[in-house]
Amino acid sequence: MRTRAQSSVEFALVVTIVGIVFSVFIVFFNARIVDVQQQKNYALLEDVGKVIKSEIDLASVVENGYVRTFYLPEDLSGMDYKISYKNGSTLHANYSFVVIEFEDKDVSTGNYIFFLTPNLTGDFVRGEENTITKIDDEIIVKGETTPFRVTPEYSEVFFDNIVTLEVEGSTSFTTSVSPADQRCKAIQNGNKIRVKYVLQDYYYLVECNVLVTDSETGEQKTAIVKFTGSINPLQATTQPGPENNVTFSIVPTPLNSEITWEVIDHPETGNCEWQQSDDSNSIEVWGIEGATECIIHAFINGNTMGTQGA
Repeated sequence: MRTRAQSSVEFALVVTIVGIVFSVFIVFFNARIVDVQQQKNYALLEDVGKVIKSEIDLASVVENGYVRTFYLPEDLSGMDYKISYKNGSTLHANYSFVVIEFEDKDVSTGNYIFFLTPNLTGDFVRGEENTITKIDDEIIVKGETTPFRVTPEYSEVFFDNIVTLEVEGSTSFTTSVSPADQRCKAIQNGNKIRVKYVLQDYYYLVECNVLVTDSETGEQKTAIVKFTGSINPLQATTQPGPENNVTFSIVPTPLNSEITWEVIDHPETGNCEWQQSDDSNSIEVWGIEGATECIIHAFINGNTMGTQGA
């Protein structure tokens, strides 16, 4: 006759066995999931390898002068990968080989490797078109990489505008700006740089030199942004005579700058008279003898700032 104690022991034993079986099943199931994922990841590398190998095999059997482009994906299911190539000449062998692998070492898939009889020259580039050519029985692969550049290289705007520069051909770069007196400010956001003029003193014809340095190669590019002021008003119309004068001024009012003016009579419409203010920041202009047009030039520190008409 079974006692209650025996029943408890048997129940505990059954629970233990079930737990062990369940644990073994979980371990096996997880291992299977990892194995399936590794196979999928390896298949992704293999697909890229097959594309490269087929392009090289085709180029090796065609005539010289062959040119073809093919695309390699930027990533594989969101995972970065790299392509390494060892030329037979560096291996002192009559073969070359290509290795394709994920950059993240935690992706335990292994490498996809295949061997080639012909030697290659060049590199494979992800995420862009690659051009394969055959010249003098040599196979050349060249990625259509975007050159490192900053655009626009030169801009000239009014002092209160902001110029946006775009950096191409670089994934990581640093920015510096001169003059180093904080009149020019560059704000980097992604591959764009916003350049503006900080209003401390109203100097004109300020050139901000923006130096962009590629972090990987050290290559440098410079863009120039020139900030200027303006003459106000841009144009005015009135009747001849000193009582109908027009006042022109520079906006904003420049500080620490030498301002000079020049008024030119129109060759066919009479003479112009003018009077400069004591601080030279403005000028009054009027026509005499039936004058209908005057040309006004403004100079800041000897540089032509603008030309207006009245």
